[in-house]
Amino acid sequence: MFHPSRERIVKITEMALIVRLVSTMLVVIALVKYYPFSLEFRDSIIGIFIILFVIFLLLMGGDFLGWYVIRLFNLKSTAGLDLFIYVIFLAFISAVVIFTEGAYSNYKILYLPVILYYSVKCGRWWGIIASLFITLFLMGINYYYYLQGMAVSPEIDVVFCGIFILTSWMVGSILDMEREIIKNLSRKVLYDELTGLNNHRYFQDTLDELIQGEKPFNLLLIDLDYFNRINEVLGYHKGDQILVETAGMVSRHLNREEMIFRYGSDEFAVISPGEGNNRAFELAEKIRESIKNIDIKPMEVFWEEKLSTSIGIVNYPGDALTKEELLNKLDEALYRARVISGDKIEAYFSVLENIEAKNKQESEKKALDNLKTFLAIIHARDRFTYGHSERVLLYCTLLAELLDLEPEQKELLQYGAFLHDIGKIEIDRQILNKPDRLDQHEWKIVKKHPTWGAEMLKKIPSLEHILPAVLYHHERYDGDGYPFGLAKDTIPLSARILNVANAFDAMTVDQYYQKAKSLPEAMTELETNCYRQFDPRIVELFLKHLKNYRSIEEVVTDISRSFFKPV
Repeated sequence: MFHPSRERIVKITEMALIVRLVSTMLVVIALVKYYPFSLEFRDSIIGIFIILFVIFLLLMGGDFLGWYVIRLFNLKSTAGLDLFIYVIFLAFISAVVIFTEGAYSNYKILYLPVILYYSVKCGRWWGIIASLFITLFLMGINYYYYLQGMAVSPEIDVVFCGIFILTSWMVGSILDMEREIIKNLSRKVLYDELTGLNNHRYFQDTLDELIQGEKPFNLLLIDLDYFNRINEVLGYHKGDQILVETAGMVSRHLNREEMIFRYGSDEFAVISPGEGNNRAFELAEKIRESIKNIDIKPMEVFWEEKLSTSIGIVNYPGDALTKEELLNKLDEALYRARVISGDKIEAYFSVLENIEAKNKQESEKKALDNLKTFLAIIHARDRFTYGHSERVLLYCTLLAELLDLEPEQKELLQYGAFLHDIGKIEIDRQILNKPDRLDQHEWKIVKKHPTWGAEMLKKIPSLEHILPAVLYHHERYDGDGYPFGLAKDTIPLSARILNVANAFDAMTVDQYYQKAKSLPEAMTELETNCYRQFDPRIVELFLKHLKNYRSIEEVVTDISRSFFKPV
């Protein structure tokens, strides 16, 4: 990240070295001129040590003494260090002036580089105040010489002091103006003008620094649900007001170490340092609940909706080691939160990555990579499939709990739920996205996807046990299903569970050819098709559980919270 203030400090540090070198050279010349050393060995050694001590004092001594004082008194600000070194420099140069004929010294000009340096570093007031002290000091020397009856010419010192004051004022003013310009430019470059938050560029740079430093953190991406509709119905001015209120609401929940950024038009990102994701979940829930309290209702009575948000969470280094991979997974977590129901929190989780982590065989890696590619293609071609697979996985997880399945059976069922539509990769996009009901030929093609999916999964030995769920999930309890027309208990239990979950989600989501059913309507449909399409025992347990909810959204949200990382 480019920090103008840091770059400025580096340049000033380089200037400090040059100023000290020049000052040291002039001081050494003065000492050699006014205190010549004999050629005797002892005197020469003493002279060399004196000169080396002066060089050390001017170049490094002030810093060492300053840092010692800061550590001794546990000072928090470096302003004290700057002031201490400043006083050391002025005192030393004053001593040089006194020991090189005082009022008649030719080395008063040594004050100028020091005044210039600190005017550049600290601003005009430091330079002006130092110039005034130097003026008092030089006038004091002249007055002392006058009291001693010595001839003095204060006019020269007045000229020197005028030069010092004018120089410190001009240079300091120019540098103060430059600092203000840098500050304003930095705000425009690194901050969002509407909300006052760090902007997307600042976010990217901060992420680079954290990953480069290998510091663990959680990343939250907060998206306002249906915000485009708010802009369209209520106007962009109201939308801007809501964004500002949201930024303030989120900021109030952050601690000192956490940072918030304006990530996109209606998206905010939060970086929460630390290992584990407990704090991230806690923070996300507070944000989700508090945003609902933002009042978006206009004067018109027709607006009844509340503001809601979907939040995705990823962890570094747990979920990814590179910025690109981390952001991709963050987008995936947020997309899952929005697609499954909205008004939801989702941490990144990948069934395929979980499978991959448990299988170290090189022979399977290529097949798993192909599966990832196929899933990505399906999601791009059929917008229904991605959210559908995730919701079916949630319903299967719930049914596995209700049926008290063993952990291994539950895990295999979840794999099957996530991959049950993988065979759709073989189906033409026009058929997948056809707005009307399929004709007989097209329906024959679609009915082949369980078989195609099972053929693809056969190439991965570790997934062999999920083949029945994928192959038979469209078989019906009465034997009228496909591809083989199995009935009742001849259909594997995993496939019967998947059949219920798959059908329930298809009923409760808008599709090209039908509108979504409400929860009561879907429950009635399940009950009606008991003994025909569905296993009655599975439906009975499912319906008993669904009676506790008022809407599909409540069902999905509750299941997701109960089984946040399903596998």
